[in-house]
Amino acid sequence: MTRSTRGPVGRLAAEYLRPANTLVALFPGKVVGFETRAPVPEALLHPEEASFVSSAVEKRRQEFAGGRICERRALEELDIFDFPLVVGKNRFPIWPEGTRGSITHTRGYCASLVANSRHYDGIGIDVEQRGRLDRRLEGRICTEEEQSWLASLPASERIDMATVLFSAKEAFYKSQYCVTRKGLGFHDAVVRVEGDCFEVKLRKPVEYFRRRKEVLRGRFAIGEAHVFAAIGLRVGSEIRSG
Repeated sequence: MTRSTRGPVGRLAAEYLRPANTLVALFPGKVVGFETRAPVPEALLHPEEASFVSSAVEKRRQEFAGGRICERRALEELDIFDFPLVVGKNRFPIWPEGTRGSITHTRGYCASLVANSRHYDGIGIDVEQRGRLDRRLEGRICTEEEQSWLASLPASERIDMATVLFSAKEAFYKSQYCVTRKGLGFHDAVVRVEGDCFEVKLRKPVEYFRRRKEVLRGRFAIGEAHVFAAIGLRVGSEIRSG
């Protein structure tokens, strides 16, 4: 249950936004998020945000507006009001101090989740349309190991699972950027799927992860029209010595 809609975005929530329950459920807890499946008026953007897309095409402006309004509504749940989420290096949003967040958008869908930095070093979410990754794109996104796994699946499952791999990697890359501020390529990590969970194995050395003992594990869900993926880097995970 969300708090009172006393903030400027919260008062519009009933018309445009709703809790992002599918994405929130993919985390073990302590995150909040909102989603929209309808175009959000660009006029609701903070002036500092609007300047980043003033010359963009309409589709890009609408996606940007949807993600930002979801983000500002989610931040209201943390008692942060009317915060302009500007674009920093590598187009990564600059979140308020003490928070971690992630935004995703695809055709007909936008969402944002936020968390307190006391609980997460980073969070990442991604939502894609089902069938987003067909065989023509698998080689660009998937490692040889991942392609072999996809080839072993029934044709009825292959496209969905390829999209899961893509979405899982996107979510992980967003979460790690919160900490490392470094980009990774699609072949820098291998994703392995088991049930509704995915595990990430890095093929490229990254100091932050080298010193952590826990398995990098996220979760996904397949809806009627979309694939949802999420992963969080928990604070307080055991650190390797030496």
